[in-house]
Amino acid sequence: MTIQCDPENSAKDMAQKVANNTSNTFRFTAKENKGGNGMIERFHSFTEGMVRIWRRALERQYKIVIELRHPIVPWMVRHASWTYDRFQVHATDHKTSFERQFERAYVKKVVPFGETVIWKMIG
Repeated sequence: MTIQCDPENSAKDMAQKVANNTSNTFRFTAKENKGGNGMIERFHSFTEGMVRIWRRALERQYKIVIELRHPIVPWMVRHASWTYDRFQVHATDHKTSFERQFERAYVKKVVPFGETVIWKMIG
């Protein structure tokens, strides 16, 4: 995997640490290329927005306070990525990432994040 990041010192340091501990490589966007990370920046914005929405919804629904170190927060981030891949339509080809990979739309039902689900296992 190739990791692309800004040429700022903090980003370089983090990329170097990741590359040293994995088989990943990294590259930097040019300083003059302000839109070089545009797609990933939109993804980050989407993820941050979904985590904020789900966090506040769960706090209201269950009348609790969810600190950033709460065990559910990483699941929110993971689910935001899952949601983005299946439902965010790209402007270039009007397909989702899921459609690009599997050549079909994702059509399964989705339960709202944090919803209590009760089921009986058969067998």
